[in-house]
Amino acid sequence: MGTTATVIRRRRSFLGCLAVAASLAAGGCTGAIDQSSASDVENGLERLRQLSFTQKVPFVIRSTDEAQQMMLGKLMRDNTDEELRVGGQTGVMTGLFPPGTDLKTEELKLMRQQVAGFYDPTDKVMVEVRGKSVLGSTLAGRSVFSRELLQAHELTHALQDQHFKLDRLLNAVKHNDDQEIAIHAVIEGDATLAGLAYVAGGMTVEEEKNIVDHFAAVPDHFEPEASGTPWAPEQPTT
Repeated sequence: MGTTATVIRRRRSFLGCLAVAASLAAGGCTGAIDQSSASDVENGLERLRQLSFTQKVPFVIRSTDEAQQMMLGKLMRDNTDEELRVGGQTGVMTGLFPPGTDLKTEELKLMRQQVAGFYDPTDKVMVEVRGKSVLGSTLAGRSVFSRELLQAHELTHALQDQHFKLDRLLNAVKHNDDQEIAIHAVIEGDATLAGLAYVAGGMTVEEEKNIVDHFAAVPDHFEPEASGTPWAPEQPTT
């Protein structure tokens, strides 16, 4: 069930990051950033994480098709077709996916429809998808705010990669679901908190409480924007 668990976990982590951020919008933002001012985000993250980037992270703009090909390449480096097939069947059998789900097809659909940017650990670049709106802009109220959060979140992954070699770390536990889930939780939790702290100008005790309080509302807030993402079906009560 490693593939199934990983796909569900990554989707929920990304949705959760953007949903919780909306609760911090009133706390203040650092202003709009773009490719030319990415160093502002990097500098802010270095202060927050007390780690320095060992090298600059290039920002590149890619079309939806180009970005999908990059993500497909990573998907197939991490999983074989057979692993994706078995993962999809396992998800259907355990009720995580609706009957007939093709995991590879659904993953590609998700990439195309919902991914606005990502850090590529192979090419070591931050990729933004040309013309793609950032998931969460409806809840956040301003697309600029959501884009700041996305960039800070993904650049934190770059910072992690430079210091801790994410691919090597994850490959070492890819056949142990419990260890993989634990490491992903640390990786995504770190990036989520760092991204939120950056757009809020810091992380106070009150803001930490807001994060905890708002995680429970993630599915309801993002159902309109993530309607194509497979979730576990509701189980009948007894």
